[in-house]
Amino acid sequence: MEVCITVHTLGDSFEIFADTSCGIARVKELIEEARGTPWTEQKLLLDTEELADDAVLGEQPGATEGNFELFMLRGVSAEKLHWLSECRAKPLTWLSSAPGWVFQDRQLMMLAVRFDVAMLQSVSESFRKDPELVLVALRSASGAMAYAAEELREDAAFMRRAVVADAFVLQHASEELRADAELVLAAGRRDYRVLKFASATLLSDKKFASAAIKIDPRAAQYVDKRLRADSSSAAAFVRCNGLVLEFLSSALRGDSQVCLAAIKSNVRAFDFVSSELQSDQEFLLETAKLDRRVLRKVKKEILLDTNFARTLLEQVPLALEMHDSFSKNRELVLCAVRNNGAALKFAHPELKDERFVVLAAVNNTWRALEFASRRCQGDEEIAHTALKQSSCAQRFTKLRLERVAAHHDGAHE
Repeated sequence: MEVCITVHTLGDSFEIFADTSCGIARVKELIEEARGTPWTEQKLLLDTEELADDAVLGEQPGATEGNFELFMLRGVSAEKLHWLSECRAKPLTWLSSAPGWVFQDRQLMMLAVRFDVAMLQSVSESFRKDPELVLVALRSASGAMAYAAEELREDAAFMRRAVVADAFVLQHASEELRADAELVLAAGRRDYRVLKFASATLLSDKKFASAAIKIDPRAAQYVDKRLRADSSSAAAFVRCNGLVLEFLSSALRGDSQVCLAAIKSNVRAFDFVSSELQSDQEFLLETAKLDRRVLRKVKKEILLDTNFARTLLEQVPLALEMHDSFSKNRELVLCAVRNNGAALKFAHPELKDERFVVLAAVNNTWRALEFASRRCQGDEEIAHTALKQSSCAQRFTKLRLERVAAHHDGAHE
């Protein structure tokens, strides 16, 4: 597996690619090929620990997780080695007695901001506008961008990398970059909440809003209210994700067409439909046709209305499974199985054992035989009714196969 390694030197940073199976000695050779630094003169550190030449890259912490970083030292002084040791031993207090040159050492400051991003306030301006140093801080803790140089906030290339490290960096981006749809959506993929930092122009753009909602429907709460009250825009939004219904205007949450489109996209959108529509039987029938699971959320008194239940089961027979009062009611079960015999699967066991009910189901489809009681599966008339439709019904009948075959042959003569 090949991984990207960011190598931080005293003056800059660069990237190389290496296979995780190779040793650190090979990594040094790759650095020599890239930058000309003899591998024999290199010291490679992971945080503050020097890596041995025979260590395997893939065995190092974080080597396969992305953003793998090494520090390369060359001709390092004994004094610098001392402060590296201090950093390792006392990560939170080592700088309190450090000499001034330490604060000018790029590598030591990269280590420092890992432990305390507020150190960015104390470093020189050149370090606060060093993209690699700031990225190191961002990967360690949120809020580091508040201390970065202003010019980085206007640097599109840097900000695209920064929002991957910390999505909330977007709030520190320039107004121009907060109007950059690609950048804002990249941040939104990391955390939808940062979409609130998008420019007003973007948040009032239907195309951008739809893209944001596809990432997370909760992004809709940041979209311009005028779009959330517009039926045409709402129709597009709920097709992206039905749960966006929660954030539309009250008028649209009472619009049957918008609500049906939302439920078609995501059945849980029913929770955000207006109370009036949730009690509207015509709307509920159309909703059940889209997804019968929505009936689990319908008021019990509506489901107990016999006329509504009968109409429902005529149009959506498999809705028989959605309420105990349906599956135990002989009249309603017959209504369902006459329209779809497979609804027998959801009938009460006593009705699966009633010959008249099972025969009505099998008359609709031979497949209903699978859900009949063992007694009814062994009933000759029921079995033969199923076999007239398909010989596949043999696998569900409890009759002796010879008798079934004889009857089936006789039916053809």
